[in-house]
Amino acid sequence: MNTSPEVSIIMEWENIIFSSDDRCCQTLRELSRQISAYDRPLELLILFNPEQLERQGIEKSIHENFIIKQSEDSFKLRVEEAEGLHYFDLKNEGARRAHSPVIIFFDSDVIPEENWLKEISQPFFDNPEIKALAGNTYIYHESVYDKAFALGWFFPLRIEENKLHPNAKLFLANNVAFRRDTFLEHSFPALADGTTRGACTDLAYQLHDSNIPIWANTAARANHPAPEGFQYYIDRAMSHGRDNVLKKGRTFPVILKSYAGSMRWSFIKCIDILLRMLKYHQRVKLPVYQLPAAYAIMSGYYVLAAIASTVTVTFPQYAKGLWKI
Repeated sequence: MNTSPEVSIIMEWENIIFSSDDRCCQTLRELSRQISAYDRPLELLILFNPEQLERQGIEKSIHENFIIKQSEDSFKLRVEEAEGLHYFDLKNEGARRAHSPVIIFFDSDVIPEENWLKEISQPFFDNPEIKALAGNTYIYHESVYDKAFALGWFFPLRIEENKLHPNAKLFLANNVAFRRDTFLEHSFPALADGTTRGACTDLAYQLHDSNIPIWANTAARANHPAPEGFQYYIDRAMSHGRDNVLKKGRTFPVILKSYAGSMRWSFIKCIDILLRMLKYHQRVKLPVYQLPAAYAIMSGYYVLAAIASTVTVTFPQYAKGLWKI
């Protein structure tokens, strides 16, 4: 590459295991379109675990869907193996291998909206004070199932107003950017033994403790799928409940306290999602007559999480090896 990249997009190729092939194709096509129109040198770094996936399948998807019009002087695509690594570790490794001062984490099952690339990256060049910047990822909502998750999961709703501000409390790891030197000092922390998610929340707390504001640009929009398929719905809910119990450690007093908190959380969520659905159902075009079905989907999710918490507090070693996502 003759020109050093100013921006690196780091994409884990793991979430695609749980998503439809069509989403992967849409992600690649839209990314290639936006990169072709981008006016800064950029690299796209795709990392995968060869224990999970074969390079041949990834390169086939790229060849069929990633149509780039940039010259090699301004764009470079790298597909690299990272054996034994998963999700957050893939992101950390990608940051170490990146060649640019600004890195963007974007997931393989997330589809960017118009101007996403510009909106997630340009603020770093306009304002040297920005070190971390979150985009607005929301759940794609077409079916009743999708709309239930859009209203009742941990993703925010799509934000209509375009606003850049330094007051974000949290961010999602699937649509966030950092100055690389900042991230290398504050990478995604190691997860508690047996858990699979939660490092982005821990990192957000670390940044706040270090007096590093998390900026947000609501114009950097992208959509994420609801859990696809009945089995993944169960695995995602159960892993959520398991992680709630194990995330702060596995000594018995800690687990017992975490279990009480998880059960309380599940109960409160069942009430909260009902109120959210009644208040915001029109935002996702959910008809009133479909509210009971939507509520059943999400309350079922949190009941499954509570069941998993109970299994975990009773058999922590057994639960540790289950419900991997």
